[in-house]
Amino acid sequence: MNASDMSCIYSTLRFVVAECKRHQIKPILTFDQPLWWKAQLIVANEPVDSDLSSLILRLGGFHTEMSFLGCIGNVMSASGLEELLGVVYAQNTVGHMMSGKALARAV
Repeated sequence: MNASDMSCIYSTLRFVVAECKRHQIKPILTFDQPLWWKAQLIVANEPVDSDLSSLILRLGGFHTEMSFLGCIGNVMSASGLEELLGVVYAQNTVGHMMSGKALARAV
């Protein structure tokens, strides 16, 4: 199956929950951003008493860092940080850095 297919994600979530229930542990899954979003939609549309409600869905480290840098860029948008970075980096690159897209340069 295609990994981004909703039925593939749903069956994976069901499998993980069943295995964790069998081993009596809490199910925690880490996804990249697009799959995490789809998994969140699936879990949110399940009934409250569903087994899937016990899932803890985490965003992968790379996408968490991108989101964090994007938040910094949003908070610092009118502080002069863009102009300061524009002295060292190309102006087009600064926009990507402030949005969290140019992760390697921003770090």
